Amino acid sequence: MQGCDTVYHIASPFLVPQQIKDGMKDCVEPALNGTRNVLVSVDDTESVRRVILTSSITTMYGDSIDIHKMENKTLSERYWNTTSTANTNPYSFSKVAAEREA
Repeated sequence: MQGCDTVYHIASPFLVPQQIKDGMKDCVEPALNGTRNVLVSVDDTESVRRVILTSSITTMYGDSIDIHKMENKTLSERYWNTTSTANTNPYSFSKVAAEREA
């Protein structure tokens, strides 16, 4: 990263449901570890001034229950997905966990 002033962190494991044996191990832990590793590397690199973390709409809602809690049922970054879990929707849960970690 040395010499870079901006780092874009866009990666996250994405598996089709049939590939997921353990949501925590297959999706959540790699997403958290990836985000942590990027941020630790950034902290160790003097030239980096900005980190841009891309996420997903899945961090705002997992199913319609989340949307019904939103003011005017309008999505915004004020809201977090509260219905996904490592067992029911591991990709969405992993994106929420990684974004909160950042």
